[in-house]
Amino acid sequence: MSTSAQVNRPAVRPWGAAITSLVCGVIVAVVAIISLANAASDGALLGGGLVGAVVAVIAFLFAGQGFQFARSSSAKLPASGPLMLLSFVAVIIGVIGSMGAFVLSSALVSQNGVSVAIIVLVLSIVVTITGFRLVRVALQRSRRI
Repeated sequence: MSTSAQVNRPAVRPWGAAITSLVCGVIVAVVAIISLANAASDGALLGGGLVGAVVAVIAFLFAGQGFQFARSSSAKLPASGPLMLLSFVAVIIGVIGSMGAFVLSSALVSQNGVSVAIIVLVLSIVVTITGFRLVRVALQRSRRI
């Protein structure tokens, strides 16, 4: 690759991923709290609520790391290993867990549980994408330093 292509490369800005992760974290936290509060009347909401709570925590961790990347100087070398591990945890728990909650809610014939599982699935996919975006930011910054 020529040096002109490296110079014209867009700047690495993790603000978008951090804000997206924060917004998704707030939405999934609200869904998880409502689901867990109503789990006594509908047991199928428990699975979606627990998965949603874990996804919310992961989203808030991604948001904090993204804001730290956005504010940090280029003298610090960001670690991409923990972010990669956290992104894989978001895939395993968020996406696969919400699919499991969907199947469980379908088996229990709970329309509310199915709705919560679909909402958590969509938001966990978005959180996973923002996590891998932050991994990309960390890898680009480590190469640039």
